[in-house]
Amino acid sequence: MLVVKEGRYFSRTWFFDGPGLNWLGALYRDGGEPWVFMHRFRYYGPEDEGDPQSRDARSWWTTTIDGATPEAEVVAKLDVLARGTRDLVAKKIGERQTSAVSSTRFGSDDVEEVSRTLMAQSWAHPSTTGPRVPGEQ
Repeated sequence: MLVVKEGRYFSRTWFFDGPGLNWLGALYRDGGEPWVFMHRFRYYGPEDEGDPQSRDARSWWTTTIDGATPEAEVVAKLDVLARGTRDLVAKKIGERQTSAVSSTRFGSDDVEEVSRTLMAQSWAHPSTTGPRVPGEQ
């Protein structure tokens, strides 16, 4: 789950979807810490399609990237990763059924600005319940 909080700089998000699934990636960092790239697949159950409160399956992964690496370099490499992930999914489920990768630039650590930009995305769903408990996804 993405957490917007004071002092967390959000660089960019990437998103694509297809029948029964979607993929989200986000690049952020806290202060002068390393970059964090968090991404996940979400697989809908038949009754869950489009329901943000559903208990469909999500699989999250996180990796860190040296904080000295320039943001533009990290973003360029993650653009390639996002498109490659999308292309692998499209090969499996069908090119016409898989959306293009949507990339949103934030470039801010202002909680209000990041939240406003995030919530303007058609795929974003607010949650005030906190992280999901493993096994209850």
